[in-house]
Amino acid sequence: MPRTVRMPVLIWDRQYLREQKKPEPSDILLATPVEDFDLPDDGKVIDGPVTPRVAVLDFDTDTGKLRPGARFIPQGRGKTVSCFDIEVPETDDEQVLMKAFESDSFIQVNLFATVMKTIRFFESTDALGRPVTWAFDSQQLLVVPRAGLLANAFYERESGSLQFFYCPSSVGHMIYTALSPDIIVHETAHAILDGIAPDLYHAARTQSIALHEAIADLAAIVLTLLNEKIIFSLRYISSGKLNIKAALSKVAEEFGSEIRRDVGADCLRVLRNRRKLDSSSVDLADPYEVSEVLSGAMYQVFMHYANGNGSEHPSTSQDILKSGGKFARLIFRGLDYLPPGEASLADFARAVIAADMAFHGCKRIEQQWLASELVARKVVEQENDLEADSDFVGRRLNGVRCHEIFESDAVAERFAEDYRELLRIPAQADFKVQQRRKRIRVKRRSKNQESEKDLIFRVTWDAEEEHDLGARFASRWAYTAGTTLVLDWKSRRVLSILTANRGRSQYADRNRTLNNWMKRGLLLTSKEAVGVDGQTRNDAIIAKKAGKAMRVSGSARVLCS
Repeated sequence: MPRTVRMPVLIWDRQYLREQKKPEPSDILLATPVEDFDLPDDGKVIDGPVTPRVAVLDFDTDTGKLRPGARFIPQGRGKTVSCFDIEVPETDDEQVLMKAFESDSFIQVNLFATVMKTIRFFESTDALGRPVTWAFDSQQLLVVPRAGLLANAFYERESGSLQFFYCPSSVGHMIYTALSPDIIVHETAHAILDGIAPDLYHAARTQSIALHEAIADLAAIVLTLLNEKIIFSLRYISSGKLNIKAALSKVAEEFGSEIRRDVGADCLRVLRNRRKLDSSSVDLADPYEVSEVLSGAMYQVFMHYANGNGSEHPSTSQDILKSGGKFARLIFRGLDYLPPGEASLADFARAVIAADMAFHGCKRIEQQWLASELVARKVVEQENDLEADSDFVGRRLNGVRCHEIFESDAVAERFAEDYRELLRIPAQADFKVQQRRKRIRVKRRSKNQESEKDLIFRVTWDAEEEHDLGARFASRWAYTAGTTLVLDWKSRRVLSILTANRGRSQYADRNRTLNNWMKRGLLLTSKEAVGVDGQTRNDAIIAKKAGKAMRVSGSARVLCS
């Protein structure tokens, strides 16, 4: 029997425990605050927790020294499974539980396990169907549970790390972002998405940055929707007055209710919304507000799934879990189909629909639900704006060998040159072929599951346009454009080909974004971004010279929880 490492993880933000002091009929009640997460024990797990893929580094901010990591106990030393030296008391006493959760070992293990749980989901056939890779030059993601006293958490490519902070609440208790399942999943999703679509990290468009936020929020919600203990508790233990779908749409209750208390919010963001991509509904230069347009549209698709029986309230917890599974597959299978470069909300929706078409071979009602939502929310003008170029889909590329393109950079570059027109590479433009990916595509059927392989091929090139930001910057600005081609590995048929849309709305988004950053003092030249210590400032978005043009670097620094 395989050896296993068993770890406790929080399944919901701790705010619900605090609310149980004065319970209301509509409050959330859970059967348990924690669940076990099992990881294969491959002999490479050590104190920390540390593995070759994820390492927890818990620094003491007062001394700068590394705290002792949670002690690993291998299987056979008094335990039936491998585990860490940590105890979670079996009690309903909120104060006892809170104290246990804030111990060094629980913070470290809970954070590690939740990060690994998120990676496992993304690698499943319900999402990427392939191993997760990072955008930084290391196989190991570093995770810092207490990076300092600050109301924040973020992913940082430069250090290959997730940084979690802590802050005192207005009523005295300490809030640890490393104890929020939503925030941990959110930040891990940022790191995973950066590996999938690295160009978004340096985008000069609010919509491109908003994509990061929307997908990270959706990941947090999906892992909640797929949690049987949560869904069972909300359905059968919590009061019948609880609005389950509203409760499931909230992100980071404990952290959000504190930092947004001035507006009376009870969470950081809520996906059950009616936001539109319109200046009367959102600040079009604010990536957080813009992200809610897409995440709100996607959550409405989940509502359609869950209301499939015609009722506002699904009859069983299994209805919600099944709906969550369908919702997860619809959203995250589209990530590898996303065109490289400065993609928009509409580009992601096209990728979602293209992936769904490739997996199922036909148009489905889910695609109609999403298209209708995005028209209503003014992301696109009409539903057929989300349709892929059907002229090439289904075409067989005779003579092409997917395994050679996958394995050889030289073969991949020759392929891109030979198929410039198909890939929409402008004449005479220099291009760059990104790392190819091989993924498993599972077709679910009534009696069996068939799996097939796909080749994900991405190629990028530079485009330029004019933006007058004054004498400090050149008027020409460069940005990345590109195409994603998906081929069936065996038949060499084109399953999808998507290029990021270019036009007036994309130009207006970049122009608005650049001017907003400049007015806020975020956009700096390379010289201006050097701090007094001689190092590049972490709070700056840098405008670098790219030949005769300027190029944005590090725009993802505007992101936080």
